[in-house]
Amino acid sequence: MHTRGCVPTTVCCLLMLFCPWSGVRCASDEGLAVRGDSAGLPLGQRVKPPAETTPREGFATADSHAEVQTIERWIELLGSGQYALRQRAESVLLQLGADAFDQLKLVEHHPDLEVATRARYILGQMKIEWVHAEDPASIRQWMAHYGELSEANRLDCIARLAALDDPHGLGVLGRIARFDPSPLLSREAALDVIRKISSAEATAAALDTRSIVQELGRSHRRAVAWIRTCLGQRDPDHLGDSAAEVARWTRLVDAEMQLLGTQSTTTDEEIVLKLLHHQLDLCQRLQQSGALVEVLERVINLYVRAGESSASGLAYALDWVLQSEQWQVLDRLVAKYDAAIKTHRELLYRVAAIRAKQGQNERATELANRAFHLETGDVEDRNGLASQLVEMDHFDWAEREWRFVTQSFPVLSDEAMTARTDLSMWLHDRLRYLEAAKLLQEIEDEIRADPQQEKQVLKDPQQRFQITVTSARKEYYFACHAESQGDYVGQRAHLSKAVDRYEIDADVLIAMYRLKGADKAYRQETLKRIKNVSMVLSQQIREYPKNTSLLNHWAWLIANTEGDTRQALAYSRASLKWQPEEASFLDTYARCLYATGDLEGALKQQRKAAQLDPHVHALKRQLAFFEQELASRKQQRENSS
Repeated sequence: MHTRGCVPTTVCCLLMLFCPWSGVRCASDEGLAVRGDSAGLPLGQRVKPPAETTPREGFATADSHAEVQTIERWIELLGSGQYALRQRAESVLLQLGADAFDQLKLVEHHPDLEVATRARYILGQMKIEWVHAEDPASIRQWMAHYGELSEANRLDCIARLAALDDPHGLGVLGRIARFDPSPLLSREAALDVIRKISSAEATAAALDTRSIVQELGRSHRRAVAWIRTCLGQRDPDHLGDSAAEVARWTRLVDAEMQLLGTQSTTTDEEIVLKLLHHQLDLCQRLQQSGALVEVLERVINLYVRAGESSASGLAYALDWVLQSEQWQVLDRLVAKYDAAIKTHRELLYRVAAIRAKQGQNERATELANRAFHLETGDVEDRNGLASQLVEMDHFDWAEREWRFVTQSFPVLSDEAMTARTDLSMWLHDRLRYLEAAKLLQEIEDEIRADPQQEKQVLKDPQQRFQITVTSARKEYYFACHAESQGDYVGQRAHLSKAVDRYEIDADVLIAMYRLKGADKAYRQETLKRIKNVSMVLSQQIREYPKNTSLLNHWAWLIANTEGDTRQALAYSRASLKWQPEEASFLDTYARCLYATGDLEGALKQQRKAAQLDPHVHALKRQLAFFEQELASRKQQRENSS
C-alpha cells in the first residue's frame, strides 16, 4: 500500500530502466487543448498544455513530472508492435491504478486505435478510491458506493455535496471532477466547486484550497483546469492584471464552445451557460464592465443555438442585470435589443423590474402598464408570467395578470382554475385570507350553479379530487380569516369542514392543534387525526422512500404538532438530500431543528430559506419568530444570572 498519487520508488526505477523512449500526450475532449489540436500527430510527439492552463507553482513538483513521464512511456508501449510489450504495459498500468488515471484519460481518443482501445479498457478496470480516511462520516456514507451508482444517482450525490456547508465537500467534488468516468459529471462537479469558491462570501483565506489542490493531483482534464484557473483568480498571491484574468477564463470558455460545436457528447449548452455565468461574475468582480455586454450577447446566441428564441436568452441577460445591479449594462442591452423588448411582454416586465430597483418608480410603472396592455402573446401564458413577477418581488403586477386570466376564461377552465389557485396561495401568504377564500369560492359556486355540470365534474375522479382539495383549501383560508378576527368559533367550524373534505392537509391539522379555546375532547380528536395521518404518510414513505414531498409533509406535520420529532428531523434531512436548494424544505428543516431544541440551527436554516425565496412572506415571518425566540431566551438567561 503506498501513498495516494505517488508511484512506488521501486516501480519508478524499473520503469526508467525498461523504457528509455520519449512520452506522448494526445489531446481529447477531456484534455486542456481544444479537441482536434493534436489529432494526427506522430506517436512520439508530445503536446504541451496551453500556457494559461499549465498548473501554477504548487500544483506539481519535479518528482511528479518524472513520474508522469514514466507513466507516459508505458502508455506509449500500449501501441507497440510487439504483443508482449503491449501486454506488459497494460499490466503495469493496471497495477499503477489511479496514479495512471490522468495520463490514460488523455489518450482515450488517441489516433492509434490500439492505444485508445487499451487505455479505455484499463480505465474501465481501474478501481478509484472514492472514500478517503479523512472524509467526514456523512461523506464517507455517500461516497462508499459512488463508483457503482448510475450517472443519475452520481449526479444526485454531486448535488448533495454541493449543498454542504462543510468545506470537505469541495475537496470531494474536486475528486469527482478528476476521476469520474463521465466527462459531463466531471464538469458538473467542477462547476459546483467554482460556484462555491467564487461566491461573494468565499475568499482564498476562508477556503481550504490545499485540500482541493491535493484532490486535483496532476490531472489535465478540462474540468480540473477550470477549477485551477478559478483558484488562481481567488488567490491574492497570483492575482494579476484584471483584463488578463478575464481573458484567461475567456479562452477556457472558447475551448468549450468549440467543443460544443463539434456535437461532442462530453459537454452541452447548460454547462457552457454555467461557464458564461461565472465569466459574468468574474467580469463584475474585477470591474471589467466593458466585457459584460459581450458575454451576455454570447449567452443570447447560446440560447438561439439550443433552439430557443433570442427572447429567452435576453430574459436570462436581464435577470442577471436585475440580480447583479449592473445598471450601465442595461442601457446598452436596451439600445441594442429595443425592438425585441418592446414587442415582448416578459422582457418589458423585466426592464420595468430593473427600473423599479433603480428607484425609477414612475418609469417602472409605465413599462409595466405597457407590458400588461401589450396585445401580443397568448393569454394562458400570463399564468406563468405572473409567477415570475412574484419571484421578482412585484406581486401587484402578478395579481393583475392572474385576475386578467380569471376574467378572460370560463371559471372551470384549466387556465382560470390555475390562476385562482395560484393567486389565492399568494394572497394567503400576504395575509389576505378572505380574498383568497372568496377566489376559490367562485369555483365551487360555478359548479353548483349547474346540476348537470356538477354531476359531470363529480363523475371524473381526477376533477373530483381537484375540486375536493380546492374546497378544503377554501375552508382553511376562511378559518385563517376567522382567526385573524379573533373568531375562534368560526375558525373551528371552517377547520372542521376543511378536514372532513381533505383530512391529510398538514396546515389544517396544525391549525386545529393550535386552535385557541379548544376543549379536551376536540384536542384528543385532533391528536388522533394527526396520528392516523402520520401513519398513512409513513406507509407511503416506506413504499416511496425517495418521494421528497411525502418526507417533507410528514416532517412539517410532526414538527409543528406532536410525535417523533427526531424522525421528523431525519425525514427532513432526507428530503434535502434530493432537493438541497428547495426553500420550503429548508423551512421544514428549520422547524424540525427548533422542535428538537436546536434554535440556533433553526435560525441558520431559516435564513438560508428566506434568502433563496425572499418573495415568500411566510419564510420571513418564521425567521422573525425564531429571532424573537432567541432574543427572549438570551434575556431570560441575563435576568437569571
